[in-house]
Amino acid sequence: MILASTRYRDGAFHSGGLRFAVEGDGADMKLARAWDKLEQDYPRFHRADRLSRVLMLGAAPFFAPGGALEKADREHIGMLLCTSTGSMESDHRYHELLRTSGTASPALFVPTLPSIALGELSIRHGLHGSGLCLMMTAPSATAIAPAIGMLRQQGMRWAVCGWTDTFAGRAEAILAAMDMEHAADDLVNELQHLFDEH
Repeated sequence: MILASTRYRDGAFHSGGLRFAVEGDGADMKLARAWDKLEQDYPRFHRADRLSRVLMLGAAPFFAPGGALEKADREHIGMLLCTSTGSMESDHRYHELLRTSGTASPALFVPTLPSIALGELSIRHGLHGSGLCLMMTAPSATAIAPAIGMLRQQGMRWAVCGWTDTFAGRAEAILAAMDMEHAADDLVNELQHLFDEH
């Protein structure tokens, strides 16, 4: 069962009754301004790669006071991230530094793996559950149904699940806080409905 959902696309944010839009020059400035609107106290957000920032932004309401996962056991919250561009934005930055200066900081190499966004989300909210990052051309609940089954088999009772994409001047996410105790078919159908609305 989907307990809550969020949507973010290039400055426009929607989560339950909370809706706002921010302006700015480029995706990074819009993400920073959206984060500030949520009044989150987490300075590490601004140092994270773009994929991690859009994931943390979209998941923030789930863990806020009164949020769908605020009281859930952090040991049993899984994470499932789907993306078509993965870490391409970070890969591009890393490659450009190598190309122009011949060297790049090892710290810039870490976010060249799309799964780093799950690590950032885990650190932010103290999550200790399983996580999967899948590359696919478009959001498809049917395609990720086996991954949802894997999370359930590993004892995950809840999950942050969804689609994020970032590249060039674009950043978007559609995320769900899910109660994994319900029938798998129901979860897949609800998630596909959410993806279709996006």
